[in-house]
Amino acid sequence: MTTPLPDGYVVNDLLVFEVPPHGAFAGGWYLELPDLQTASYAQQNRVQDALVTLLHQMPEGWRAAVQWWEDPNPADRLLRYHAETEKAKQPATRFIRNANFLDLHQRGLRYKRLALFAGTNFGGRAAPWVRKRAIRHHAERLAQAADALNQFGQTLNRALEIISGRAVRMSGPELIRRWAHTLNPSFAQRPSYDPVKHYEANRSLLDNCWHSELRGQRGQGFILDGHSHLALSLKRLPSSTYPTIAYRLSRLHLHGLTITVHLRRLPRDVVIARTQRELDRINQQLARKPDERLAVTAAQLEEKIRRLASGEVVPFELEVSFVIKGKTPEELSESATTLKSAIHDLDGAQYHEATLPATARNYFAKTLPGWLWSNHAGYLLYGESRYVADLILMSGSWPGHPGPVQSLFSGADGNLVNVVTFLGEGRDQTPQNMIVLGTPGVGKSLVLNKLLRETELLYSFTAIIEEGLAQAAYTRGLGTEPFVARLDGVQTLNAFDSRGLPLSAFQRSALTATVLRMTGMPREEDHERRRSALIARHVARLYEDHALDRLRCWSAEQCEALVRHALVLHDWSAEHGCSQLDAFLDFREFQAAHPDEARERLARGGEDAVREFESRQAVQIHDLAYAYFRPDEHLTLSAFREYLELAPEDEEECRWLATLLTPWCRGGNCGVLFDGVSNVTLDGPVVHYELGALSESARDIKAVVGFQTINAERQRILSLPRAWRKRFIIEEVSRFLDVPGAETILRELFE
Repeated sequence: MTTPLPDGYVVNDLLVFEVPPHGAFAGGWYLELPDLQTASYAQQNRVQDALVTLLHQMPEGWRAAVQWWEDPNPADRLLRYHAETEKAKQPATRFIRNANFLDLHQRGLRYKRLALFAGTNFGGRAAPWVRKRAIRHHAERLAQAADALNQFGQTLNRALEIISGRAVRMSGPELIRRWAHTLNPSFAQRPSYDPVKHYEANRSLLDNCWHSELRGQRGQGFILDGHSHLALSLKRLPSSTYPTIAYRLSRLHLHGLTITVHLRRLPRDVVIARTQRELDRINQQLARKPDERLAVTAAQLEEKIRRLASGEVVPFELEVSFVIKGKTPEELSESATTLKSAIHDLDGAQYHEATLPATARNYFAKTLPGWLWSNHAGYLLYGESRYVADLILMSGSWPGHPGPVQSLFSGADGNLVNVVTFLGEGRDQTPQNMIVLGTPGVGKSLVLNKLLRETELLYSFTAIIEEGLAQAAYTRGLGTEPFVARLDGVQTLNAFDSRGLPLSAFQRSALTATVLRMTGMPREEDHERRRSALIARHVARLYEDHALDRLRCWSAEQCEALVRHALVLHDWSAEHGCSQLDAFLDFREFQAAHPDEARERLARGGEDAVREFESRQAVQIHDLAYAYFRPDEHLTLSAFREYLELAPEDEEECRWLATLLTPWCRGGNCGVLFDGVSNVTLDGPVVHYELGALSESARDIKAVVGFQTINAERQRILSLPRAWRKRFIIEEVSRFLDVPGAETILRELFE
């Protein structure tokens, strides 16, 4: 029995059809482009230039079809999102993700899809390709066809990169799904059904995908799978075009609308010869009798020949068809009226409505994915690349990242936008820096808070610095209270506390810079260097004296364990070529993963080797001792101020520094903010600093708090295991840049 629809096979991600005499092949790409509806004219022109370039690079003899449709039920991403939610350990994370899932599911999601199909005939002598035996015996030609499509796909992506777009190649299963959903509209009500699972490769596409009736209905199209279908075609192009003229068709919100633009590149020489013959005929008529209208036509033909001969444009044959479907005749009639009105608004465009069932069926057949060789003539229109690019409906819903679903947002078209914070797969995943931009009051903080809460299950540590407690809901949802910097508060951030790490050069330099900012930055550079050197020297001496005092209170066993630990770290640093701090962090991870081997390393070495190391590396041992101190055993700002007052060297300068530090110490203007035992929790999954409680009149205090917190969190992030995912959020970057050294720190965080 014959079928009114074309048939073919899916072979190695190719669509293979029987097109006499040698068969044909085609491939498909999903196009993802930015929305240009509100773009500037310059951006719109840039997009048009990119599309014109793409049309110029289309090989001669190839055919293409750009197809736009609306997917009524994009549930796949929601289901994957829901599956990831089950992995969340925090109740707050599960709650917000479940709430987001229900909210998005109830919105009536839509997804505007855009695809490009391209292909050409097979060359040479061969049997009809629809026969499976012929396909098996011509694997070489199929490989050549795949290479040709891959090269075309690279050209397509290079052209779209200019406009921040991309083309994603359709795989074999995706081509099968497109055929199945086109031939069976009722699949939209069965989102969990996958036609690929029941596909048999040794049977044709129609045998696998066509499961319903096809019958005409009097006066208006045909019925397929219980849905009424109506087809229209453009029989006249708009009198003038511009880059977004076809966009209004994508704003109709017609759930059952499919728009297909078929393109076939014409041989330039043939078109020029045909136009020249027409021009010669008109010139002969003008020679016999002058006619102004013919003279205008002759001038237009001359201009057309000039454009074609110079390569400014490329000639095309195009056909624009529309297929509408509806569950009821009334719904179909309403959608058709809306579409016809939109076509009339396209600056003089005219349509032809296919009322005969056979004609409507032929138009519908042209919308089958990848079918580019219909014998039905339809309304074939001549076009040139410059205005053909305007008529291609390059407007789809931006899906975000196509990979793993991490955080879902609702798009402008009612679609789903997937935002990811890591790209890649497995060990090759890399973090992505993000910047959230917007005017005041548009909801930047809400978007960021939603992103943080939905992606919490992917991260082990989060640090937040902000003004205004916009992200407090996220922090409190994880059971942690923000650290609010107040002059009359009870929370203390001790700059002398190493937070479980050995004393390092970074700790000394950060503390020196903090004290220098507290005492005021001298205007003269030489004076600044002298004061900085003086502070650094006394900081180092105080740290050394404090370590000796604390170690005198330790038992002999504790001191020996400390020396052995320092010896192991010294050897580890030499073996791996890293610093003492990196050696401490690496060995701590090694100790957690391999406790028996770590104990064996610590037990190595005789008593003589331990004593010799203790006598030669006293500073290294004392630095490591600070990793063992409790928060109440660390130095404080008051202790440093008293040390400066009693310093025998540089007596006058040290006393002056002690006087300048007095307002920052306990009992001064800053209360207990900087002086005392640290009582801020920094070991949880989230650390949150709020600087908004400090007024603008206390800018010097805010600068010190910001400088101290950013350095503390930098050190905290570096101390965490490398396998942990960490993130740093800075709200109100413009205010944060007022902190001294913030620009350098921000650049380092991005790097």
